[in-house]
Amino acid sequence: VEAGIPVLLWGPPGVGKTAFLRALAAERGSHMETLIGSTLDPTDVSGLPIPEGGRVRLAPPAWAERLKKVLESGREAWLFFDELSCAPPSVQAAFLRLTHERCVGELELPGLKVVAASNPAETAADGGDLSPATSNRWAHFQFALSVEEYFVGEISGWGSARTAEHARASSSICSFLRRNPKALLDLPKNFHSGAWPSPRSWSMAAKLLGTDSVEKLCEGETLVAACVGEPAAREWSEFDSSLSLPDPEKVLSGEVKLPTRGDEMYACLLAIAGAALSKNEKFDERIRKFWTILGAVRTDLALQAAKILLAGAPHITPPESLKIGKKIIAVSGGAQ
Repeated sequence: VEAGIPVLLWGPPGVGKTAFLRALAAERGSHMETLIGSTLDPTDVSGLPIPEGGRVRLAPPAWAERLKKVLESGREAWLFFDELSCAPPSVQAAFLRLTHERCVGELELPGLKVVAASNPAETAADGGDLSPATSNRWAHFQFALSVEEYFVGEISGWGSARTAEHARASSSICSFLRRNPKALLDLPKNFHSGAWPSPRSWSMAAKLLGTDSVEKLCEGETLVAACVGEPAAREWSEFDSSLSLPDPEKVLSGEVKLPTRGDEMYACLLAIAGAALSKNEKFDERIRKFWTILGAVRTDLALQAAKILLAGAPHITPPESLKIGKKIIAVSGGAQ
């Protein structure tokens, strides 16, 4: 992107390609315009032909005029093609000059950053393959989201503080996925329709579980099944019921101790991380308390929760966090 090369991310649906690109643009302070390939007509890309003074000119689309104003103001501007492979061949042809020369009809957009995302043909919505001419204009990257990266993002709130109920639900789901990592992304074979597990749908399930007014109407397993399907929801429910975890608030306050069983301690630490990062007037104090707790447990069990704290509260790094870092370096032989 920095080099001005069009970047195309490939990956299955629900892994966060669109969210990642939008977050990256926001992190850079850039303005982003989004076009959805499956909804476009060639004139939406190249402009609408308009008779003018005995000739025909291409009137630039509104999105192109907005990008032009942003670029002229000195701010970085991005054009994002979502579902690129779903665009009809005529629309893909209209993309060619735009991605290569940064021109829309007679409107030039020097410095424009161009990015895109696509699902493989077998998982795209009426999607196919890109033509050789279109493919040759992009730098292609496979996008993947590991289970550990998902844990950090989901429990830390993907950059936004959450309610304690939402954080608790996210922690429960992530504890289950730690034991069943293949369940994070499991598109059924011969898929026709219905709910199935993906990072996006698990996050939807956590949001449903964390909404009090909704959970009063349905059992947890029913809510989860609505997002990820019945088989995965049943496995999550059985796992969740098998754990005997203390209230994370009581552990955080020092009223009760952590469980001693490894899997229960790990699940409890994730739950406390979510609770500590949730909306609270004593946010900083709670984060520091949890760092103290982490400093007293096994490094392998503390590592994931430590990553979550650093993602959700990077401004709070007490001495305990540095001690954990030194332990990790010692265990890994200085590799990390």
